[in-house]
Amino acid sequence: MQHTQQLFLEALKAALKNEQVEWNNKLEAQEWMDLFRMAEVHQILPMIYEAVYRSPAAGQADPQILAPAKAQMVRTVIITGYTLETGTYTNVSWESTDGAGTYHHKGRLVITNIDNNRPNHS
Repeated sequence: MQHTQQLFLEALKAALKNEQVEWNNKLEAQEWMDLFRMAEVHQILPMIYEAVYRSPAAGQADPQILAPAKAQMVRTVIITGYTLETGTYTNVSWESTDGAGTYHHKGRLVITNIDNNRPNHS
């Protein structure tokens, strides 16, 4: 298994546990790009980015390397029609993009936990 694949699996494991990775060693620019490319292919870039962006390795990275992934994460989903309180909201709308186009959705949103220490309050 390639080093970047191992990093991807570590980040995915952390994301699924709602945790951050503990990467202390600096990653090369290509490793970051490969990691985020894998996350995009699997359509889980926001999960992976959230799991890695506070790590010491991310702090050592050139901000220009992390910027495209951060921008993609920010524009991936914009949700409207709810307040930032726990509960069930109907008639919620959101937009998402996959790089090929923008999609408009309507549905139901259930908020069970608000974590102000996470960038998207998940």
